[in-house]
Amino acid sequence: MMDDTYDVVVVGAGVAGLPAAITARDHGASVIVIDSNHDIGGRGILSGGRLHLGGGHALQQKLGVKDSADKVFEDWIRHDHADSRYSDRELVRVFADENVPTFNFLLENGVKLIEELVGPEQSSTVPRTFLSVEWPIASQVIAPRRQRNGSGIVRALEASARQKGARILLEHRMTSLVR
Repeated sequence: MMDDTYDVVVVGAGVAGLPAAITARDHGASVIVIDSNHDIGGRGILSGGRLHLGGGHALQQKLGVKDSADKVFEDWIRHDHADSRYSDRELVRVFADENVPTFNFLLENGVKLIEELVGPEQSSTVPRTFLSVEWPIASQVIAPRRQRNGSGIVRALEASARQKGARILLEHRMTSLVR
């Protein structure tokens, strides 16, 4: 039993929960992250670490890719492609506008990317997919050197969240919350 008080309680220490914790800490909130697993990362730590982000961020510019939030939006509402035909325009607009800030957030919080172009994929008309670098500490990677590049995302975000003061509890379950 715990009887602690936090401004923000994040349930799940994966690719959504860790950025939520970091953002809350960046805004001055006290944060606890609770995960029932024995380690952070969820499915993200097992993934190939593919990030589909464009909009004209610094790495695209460095590699000569001309892109913008408007182009991301146009590609993801295309009527002539199965991946985008039924997209929710309002949701895609938010996604398109947040590509560059999300890319910057990941880099600012320690995620490293392989500087090679992948794509274009799905309904994108320009390359927007990049791979994260696998976490360098093999003992912290599930099946190291087997394309577990997602470890480079979640381990970097975990390190950032901890450094910023988020408390992370593993092998714990949320059973009740008093507001």
